[in-house]
Amino acid sequence: MAKAMPGSFGLPLLGETLSLFADPLTFFARRQQKYGPVFKTHILGKPSAVLFGAHAQQQVFLASGEETPFRSRDGYSFAEPFLGSSLLQMDGLVHQTQRKLITPAFQSHNYTDYLARINRAYDQVVATWPDQGTRVFYQDARTIAFRVSASLMLGVEDHTTLTDLNTLIHTLFEGPMSPVRLNLPFTKYGKALAVKPLIDSRLQEIIDQHRAHPTSDVLSLFLQARDEDGQPLTDEQLIAHLKLLLFAGYDTTTTTLAWSLLELLSHPDLYEQVRAEVKAEEVESAKPVTVEDLRTMPLLDAFLKETLRLHPIAAFLLRGVRATFEFEDYAIPAGWQLILPISFTHRSPAYFANPEQFDPQRFLAPREEDKKTPYAWLAFGGGKHMCLGMGIAQIEMKTVLTRLLRQFDLQLVPGQDISPNYIPVNRPKGGAVISFQRRFTRSSSSTLVEAK
Repeated sequence: MAKAMPGSFGLPLLGETLSLFADPLTFFARRQQKYGPVFKTHILGKPSAVLFGAHAQQQVFLASGEETPFRSRDGYSFAEPFLGSSLLQMDGLVHQTQRKLITPAFQSHNYTDYLARINRAYDQVVATWPDQGTRVFYQDARTIAFRVSASLMLGVEDHTTLTDLNTLIHTLFEGPMSPVRLNLPFTKYGKALAVKPLIDSRLQEIIDQHRAHPTSDVLSLFLQARDEDGQPLTDEQLIAHLKLLLFAGYDTTTTTLAWSLLELLSHPDLYEQVRAEVKAEEVESAKPVTVEDLRTMPLLDAFLKETLRLHPIAAFLLRGVRATFEFEDYAIPAGWQLILPISFTHRSPAYFANPEQFDPQRFLAPREEDKKTPYAWLAFGGGKHMCLGMGIAQIEMKTVLTRLLRQFDLQLVPGQDISPNYIPVNRPKGGAVISFQRRFTRSSSSTLVEAK
C-alpha cells in the first residue's frame, strides 16, 4: 500500500507559490530535510508533488511513448495563453513529428552562418561602449542576446524593428511565471496577454515576407520543412515555435552570460586561466571568433557548465501527471503537477564534490562528475524535450565571453547585490556591474565593425 505523502498545500488559492518563487533553493532544502525525497505542495493553482534526486529526473525524462504518465503540456499549461501550442506544450507523436520538422535548423552545418550573425550582433552593441567605464552587463548581454535571436530566428537586424520587437517580447515573457495571475491592465499577466496579438501579428508579417524572399535564417528553414505527408508547418505552429525559441534564446542566454561574468571576475586565478585559453594576449583584439576557435576551449566549456550547475536558468522543471504512478512508495495522483528541483540536485553532495564551490575542473578529465550519475546535471533539460538550441546557445555564450576577454580588461564593481532573482528566470539582482578598460584603440574597432 502506498504511503501518505507528507507536506502542505499552504494558503488558499496561492498555495506555496510565493514561498517557492521567493527562494526556490531554501524552499526545497527545508522541505527535503523535513519530509524526505517526496513531498506535496500547491504551486500555480495546482496540487503538486516534488521529487528529489537524479533517479527521479531519470525516471521522468526516460519515460516515452503515448502511455507515459508524464506530460509536458500539462506541466506548462500556464504558458499556453502566451506562447500558443509550441513544442513545450506538445507530447507523444505530435511532439515527435513537430520536433523532427524543425530540428534541421539547429544542426551543426548551419553554425558558420549563425556564428557570423553572433559576431555581428556583438560588434554592434560593444561598439557603443566608451574606452573605459562601468556597465550593468546584464543589460548589454540582453541587447546582444536579443539581436542574436532576432537575426538567427527571423533575419531581423534593422534598429526600428528590433526595438519594437524587443519591447513587445519582453512584456510577453513577464506573463507566464507571474504569481499574480489576474488579467488586469496593471498586472504583468494582463500586460502580457494584451501584447500577445500584437506580437503574433508582427511575426505573421515577418513570415509572409520570408515566403516572398527566403533567407538563411531559422524561419526560412522552418518554411522549407515538410512532414512525411508533404505538409508544411502552419502559420499558427510557426508563430508558437518562434515565440518559444525567442524566449529560449533571449532571457536564458542573457542570464547565463551575466552569471558567467560574475563568477569569472570573482575568481582571479580562473579569470587568468580562461584568458590564456582564449588567447586574450595573442589574438587581434577585435577579430571575430571562428568555429575553429570554439573547438579548442575545453576550460571555457567546463566553466559554462559549472555556471549552469550553480545558476541554472530554471530552478525547477515541470510535468503534468496523466496517470497515477508510484515513486519511493508514494502514489502521485493523476491530475497533479510534478516538480523536479534541478537547482537542488545540482548542489547535492551525492552527485558533486564540494557542491557549493565553483570548480569547473569537476567537468574535465579525470573527474567528469557529470558523467558519473545520469540526469544529475540538467541545465538544458532532458529526454525528448531537451533544449533544441543548446548547441547554438553554447556557441553564443562562448563567443561573447571570448571577445570580451580579448577586447577588455574587466573587473567586478564591489558592493553590488549578486543574490539571485529567480522569476521569471534566474538572474543576478544587481545586474552584474563591471568596470572595463578597452585594450585597443576605438578606431581599429570601428573600422572592423564598418567593414562588416
